Amino acid sequence: FSPGQPCRYPTPSLASRGRGKMRVRRCSGVAANQAAATPAPAVAAAAAAVAAPPVSHGTATAASGARESPLALGTCSVLVASAALSATRRRGRGAGAHGGHGHSRVVSVAQCAEVGVSSLLGSGADMLNNESGDVAEVQVVQGQMPNGVVQFRAVYSKDTPRYGEEFDRHEGSTENVYLLKPENTPWVMVGALESQSSTNELLQQLKDTDAKQELMSRLGHLVLQYFDGKQVPFIEALILQRPAESTPLLVHGSTPIIIALKNNLSQEALDRCRLVPVKKNTTLEIEEGRVMRFVLTPTEKLPEALVAFDPATGTLFSGKFFSAHRTIPSTAQLFDTRGIAGWEQYADDWFHFFDVYFFTKTAQAAIRKIFMLAENLHGPDVEEIAPLHGPVIQEQVWKLMAKYEAWTEQKIREEDRRDREVLVMYASAYGHTKTLAMAIADGIRSSGTYVNEMDLEHSSAAEVSRALEACDGFVIGSPTLAGEMPTQVKEALGVVLSSAAETKVPCGVFGSFGWSGEAVDELQSRLKDGG
Repeated sequence: FSPGQPCRYPTPSLASRGRGKMRVRRCSGVAANQAAATPAPAVAAAAAAVAAPPVSHGTATAASGARESPLALGTCSVLVASAALSATRRRGRGAGAHGGHGHSRVVSVAQCAEVGVSSLLGSGADMLNNESGDVAEVQVVQGQMPNGVVQFRAVYSKDTPRYGEEFDRHEGSTENVYLLKPENTPWVMVGALESQSSTNELLQQLKDTDAKQELMSRLGHLVLQYFDGKQVPFIEALILQRPAESTPLLVHGSTPIIIALKNNLSQEALDRCRLVPVKKNTTLEIEEGRVMRFVLTPTEKLPEALVAFDPATGTLFSGKFFSAHRTIPSTAQLFDTRGIAGWEQYADDWFHFFDVYFFTKTAQAAIRKIFMLAENLHGPDVEEIAPLHGPVIQEQVWKLMAKYEAWTEQKIREEDRRDREVLVMYASAYGHTKTLAMAIADGIRSSGTYVNEMDLEHSSAAEVSRALEACDGFVIGSPTLAGEMPTQVKEALGVVLSSAAETKVPCGVFGSFGWSGEAVDELQSRLKDGG
């Protein structure tokens, strides 16, 4: 990702796309067969119709445009789009860009920076309003992991309205943040809560306690693996509530995240932190002999993604990878369980999350980078996975990692088949060769490959030529009549051989015969001789 380049980073909420297909859209503000200065209609509409603060009787007048990523658009456009979409979903299903009974205000892209992040996005509780206007409850739970890492997770119940394809299973969710607490060096936090309400809940739990004072004074590093703008309240709270005399908080993230933070954080917050871009082979020394390794894992939908590995504990902080949307309340354990039952408990949630985010060759390359963390014969191994959503994975670590590799390979094969075409051409004297052709076509079609069936008795040489140009492979069938192939097959074979020097594709022959079958042998030998 870089500014001005086409960005394949849609938020999955409103993108219309089928499972297993290439589910990408061009973001606004970049060249996509249109003028570079022309914003995408969805963002333009949203920017022109950001809803005012809610009134007691009104409905929002925000445009229901698609919600884009700040990493793709820059801060201003996306925040207006996010606020507009959130307001539309909250308070006015029937309200159009100019409809409804509420009041609206127009906020230009240039004004966004002046208005500020919090006022555009609203509070986290406001963004989680349900249909009746009541604030959905968010519970923040603290959990202790065996390796000394503390987990803070914001728990969303099944009833919490959350929009987007990734939440289609309606099983609730968690937002996971992890705190590493070395004894004599600054603490390290991985991740960020994604709403004002969960941030407030956490700070309320820690209010006026030694734990909050210790957290704010000891925290030295914040590692961000994902950013869509909603983490700003949490990040700023960590920065601004630290003691004034403390050293700047070091915020680590990939280059797209660093760019987005510069555009999103207040100047006061920027003055009290230091943004540290993570590059290839970047590491972070947690304490003597304990070095965290970073691996950049960008995908089309997550250009900012990175994972962090703590060899001392064997913990892979995986970000969106290996996540699952399922509520894990305070009464439940934060880990998965062993055996077949342990796998089945979260299998559908893991696969659904994978299916939304990781289905391309770029995602496959990112997954293989993660595998490389454990490639040394005697080196540290991945003992547990700590994702941004869902359970901490201990018992099913390698099964889930292997499944990711298998699932991506399956998706890529399906896409390759779906984009390919096979030509099945034939001539038939009594219908038997046609019966074979239909059976062959059905078999090819069952793999997901498109089949073009062509009866040579009713096809011209020009039609055969065009079909050969479009296909990725072909089979040709012929009966044997008086020891020879019929004229229609000979003519088609001539077209094939005349084009063989230009393009070479896989091919096959077949035929129906009751005695000698010379036509099939001749087809085979002529195609081999023709290359």
